[in-house]
Amino acid sequence: MRNNRLTVDSSARQKLSSGEIEQLKLAETGSGRAIIAKIMESHTALDEKTAFSLAKYTLRKKQKYLRRFTVLPLDVPMLASYILNEKDAGRTMELREETLSLIASWSNVHSVGNITSDHEPIGRWLVVDDTIGLLVALLAERMGLLHEDRTEEPTMDEPPHDPQTNGDTDMKDTSSAATSTEAKTSPKRHTIPERANSNTITLVHTALQPNVSSLNYFGFDLNSASPTGYASPTHPLHKHFRTLTWLELLAPEASNSSIEPEAVSAEVLATWKSSKRGTYHRKRRRWEKSHATITETRAGGFDGLVVASSMDPSSVLRALVPLLRGGAPVVVYNPAVESLVELVDVYSGARKTAFLQALAGAADGVGAEALVGDESDFPVDPRLLLAPSLQTVRANQWQVLPGRTHPMMTGRGGAEGYVFTALRVLPAEGNVQARGRFAKKRKTEGGDSLVVGEVVEDVS
Repeated sequence: MRNNRLTVDSSARQKLSSGEIEQLKLAETGSGRAIIAKIMESHTALDEKTAFSLAKYTLRKKQKYLRRFTVLPLDVPMLASYILNEKDAGRTMELREETLSLIASWSNVHSVGNITSDHEPIGRWLVVDDTIGLLVALLAERMGLLHEDRTEEPTMDEPPHDPQTNGDTDMKDTSSAATSTEAKTSPKRHTIPERANSNTITLVHTALQPNVSSLNYFGFDLNSASPTGYASPTHPLHKHFRTLTWLELLAPEASNSSIEPEAVSAEVLATWKSSKRGTYHRKRRRWEKSHATITETRAGGFDGLVVASSMDPSSVLRALVPLLRGGAPVVVYNPAVESLVELVDVYSGARKTAFLQALAGAADGVGAEALVGDESDFPVDPRLLLAPSLQTVRANQWQVLPGRTHPMMTGRGGAEGYVFTALRVLPAEGNVQARGRFAKKRKTEGGDSLVVGEVVEDVS
């Protein structure tokens, strides 16, 4: 039986040098199969190999010179992995695929569906995104608003024109029947879930223009010029995405975008040149859009808050949590754990009890807003969030072998990534009394009955 006992593995048995193989790779006609065939022909001891050794040798050459790839549709987890491993991971705050799934799950992002105009708008999420728009893309994908619908159904009314038929009716009928049969059996090329028409994403940013460059991978360019003055008017995200700065949110009277352009009558506009009229209408539309966004955001009533920012999370939540409706989830991501541990502390039960005691001992007319501030013991109002918790998740690759099971030592390092979660609650107005149950009667040593009275506790 043939074995590998006398086989000598030496580079001298291969006639082709590495330089000649590189020349074959650079040649125009040098495909992977042709290179593998020439390597096999140039091996002088190929007949000495066993069947298993020959198959193993051939497989190694195919893996090296015969490259294959599969085209996959781009989604947000794939883009996050690409940026994390191939690009600058710091631009996305080292967000991982499993962390994105955790954020999407706890923020309860979903597609509301088709809601008529008679209903109250629902499905509104508030976002603070310093990850070049990766969080916005995640929310838009869960809402069905990220990917454009490029499905084109072929029309089967008329058969395709074939110049070789020369007007032959029989051949046209045959071609039409074959085409219609193929259309019935072939699946659609691309399908997307039903989009929502009532979901909105409102992004609060620090710069003059938000940095959401990751949306360019999905065909949405916020800075693209269009005849209507808006970015990507044909994209499904166009009508559901709002942006405003922190200055417009906190002090709109100090923002230049909040200044209304002077109204001009139609008679005066008729006397202007077309270029001047176009400039006036563009400024008017820009102000109307900015004013509507500011008014809608300051009115509140959002269904969730998602934050991934290098800013102090306490200052961010102090301004944005009052804009949420009751029961709305709050999710804050940070690559480091220290700032989120402080956030859990400022919303803890002990801090809430101290806040209630300070509020009860304050002078008349002093509200909760006077106790909250950066210089006080309460950087936020601890009554507004319930059940604060801190979580982390990271899926490490493991090598599983008998007696050698351990994490892959060549895996990428970096930040673990932590997620703060809580629920928005509405503090009750006035005094709230908690009444305990009546206890059963107990007999004392003298035979008399002892009744435990009602327990009343003021937790206002």
